[in-house]
Formats: sequence, structure tokens, C-alpha cells
Amino acid sequence: YDKKGEKVTKHIFFLRHFETKNNVNGILNGQSLEEPISAGHCIEKCFPFDIIYCSTALRCRQTVEWIEGHNKIFFSEQLLERNLGLLEGHSRIEMQKQYPELFDKNRLNVFATPPEGESYNEFHGRASKFWNWCNNANEGNVMICSHNQMLKMLYFVMFDKTLTRQEWEQLCFPHGKIIKIM
Repeated sequence: YDKKGEKVTKHIFFLRHFETKNNVNGILNGQSLEEPISAGHCIEKCFPFDIIYCSTALRCRQTVEWIEGHNKIFFSEQLLERNLGLLEGHSRIEMQKQYPELFDKNRLNVFATPPEGESYNEFHGRASKFWNWCNNANEGNVMICSHNQMLKMLYFVMFDKTLTRQEWEQLCFPHGKIIKIM
């Protein structure tokens, strides 16, 4: 609600960081903080947003620098990608061979816990905590720049949707494109 007590419609936009060499080469990034983007391009601010919430990972920080006329930016570790533990920085193919029980159809099973990584409940809890905070911040229109798995988890949390492996696998956010979510 605004100062006059009128309900304000808040719009949420998602932006997945630009591709990294690891993305292109099938290397699992996870929470690696210093993996840079491969290349960027100007991102037209075609939607009005008042604040950007951004992961602290370099690839996200570099991505938001490409937004024309961006407003204030708030960096949050809560928006980091899922902690993949021992899988981070390794080839997806090699990790599938080493830990086949963690993968389904060449993708990490969202409900599986990577060795020394973040469990589903921890990951879901982190996304929920961020969303509760963001939703109560009353910042107007919000753009969230993060990582594919975190954006997917936020999507399910925001809409209070039951997450299934099939729906999880069908949802994917493109690199470097602003998507209106609500």
C-alpha cells in the first residue's frame, strides 16, 4: 500500500546473468563467485523497475552493469546459485559419471543433495527467506538478477506452487533477457 493507503501493484522481473565460459563448456558453476561473463550486450530497460536485487556473484554483477538506466542495486548473497559442493567447477558429464544418483536425464535432480552442497530444503528455505523479505520491502517494481536454479526456485516460492521434477525441468530462464514474472 502507498502512503494514501491505496493498494500498489508490484511487478517482478527476472534476469538471468549472461553466459559464462563454464556455461558454454558444460562446467557446473554453482556458487563460484568470480566466474566472469563471456560477453555482454546492452540490455534495454523495456520494463519500469525501481530497484535491482542482484546476486553477489561476479557474473551477475557484470550483467547488471549492462542495463541501460538502471536504478539502485542491492546485492544479496541470498540470491547466489545453489551450492553444488564438490560438483562446482567440474564437468557436468564427469559428475554424472561419478554421481549418477544425483542426475536425471543429464540434469541435476533438484531434490538430490550434492556432496558437501546445499540440500533441497536449505535451498528452498533460502529462496523463501529472500522472497519474504523482498515481498515485504515494498520497493515498487523489482528486477532480480540471479542464476537459473535460484530464479526457478524463486518462481515456485513466489507462486506457492508445488515443485515437481517435471515442472522444474521444463522451466528455464534465458541468459541476459529480462522476463516479467508478475
